[in-house]
Amino acid sequence: MKTLTKLTGIALLATTMAGCATTTTTARYSEDNSRAYNLAQAGGLHKARDTALGDDEYSSAMTNITNAFSDAALFNSSAGLGLSGGASLGLGLAGALFAAPGHMERDSAFAFVPTSEAASREEANELLRDSFFNAVQEAAADLGYEVDYKGTDLRHSAAHGRTAIGMVVVSEEDNCYGYDKANSADEMCIVTLQVPELGEKTLSAPQGISVQGPVYAYPATDHKKSMRFFFLPNEDATMAKLPLAVKISEHMPEWFFLYLAPEDDQPPMILEKGEPELFIKRA
Repeated sequence: MKTLTKLTGIALLATTMAGCATTTTTARYSEDNSRAYNLAQAGGLHKARDTALGDDEYSSAMTNITNAFSDAALFNSSAGLGLSGGASLGLGLAGALFAAPGHMERDSAFAFVPTSEAASREEANELLRDSFFNAVQEAAADLGYEVDYKGTDLRHSAAHGRTAIGMVVVSEEDNCYGYDKANSADEMCIVTLQVPELGEKTLSAPQGISVQGPVYAYPATDHKKSMRFFFLPNEDATMAKLPLAVKISEHMPEWFFLYLAPEDDQPPMILEKGEPELFIKRA
């Protein structure tokens, strides 16, 4: 049987091939923009754009998202949010949510680790990896899944100067198998966080987040030193990404954020402690 290190290493290296270039300028927090947009700018996702909606459309969008996330069925289905143009959402609003210009095409993560919690970049890296390891286990338990890994060192050398922590989420009824039954990574559902090796430089915490003071920033740009998040299900898997991502976000520290790219059944969003922030604002 191949080891988990070998199986996940193949998948981790494959994830480094995707992406598109972004700039590295920062913008100040503005109440005129959505919280999602402000967070994206702070986190380095500078290609993201808001969609301006009238009062009725804005209220409808927020109501639909709130209802979808409060629906327990979301966490027991592969259907995701189901917002791709249903009657309750309306085709015009659905088009505005899903066709907003400039959104990143792949999922990402960004973080601002306070120096009060890490005295060095190495400690910040360890805190990120330990937090993610615990969050994936808690998220899986919440959803009735198991987590599989081999040995005590889950880190794998990935391309472009990153260290990745990869874990296998197991649910055989969803065709997601552990390394003891999987013949290859093609039969696994792997969740991974790639943490870049960065210098000791600290920045002031960006406006609008709950932490203050100097932080070790981990941007989500497509630069080679960005942080990356991936959920890699096999092609036969029915495990839904959104519930897992929501739960991981919920169990991560308040200074960690997940960006989910738009898909057929969900608009682009940033998850903040499990809460969705959409790229929409009032016109």
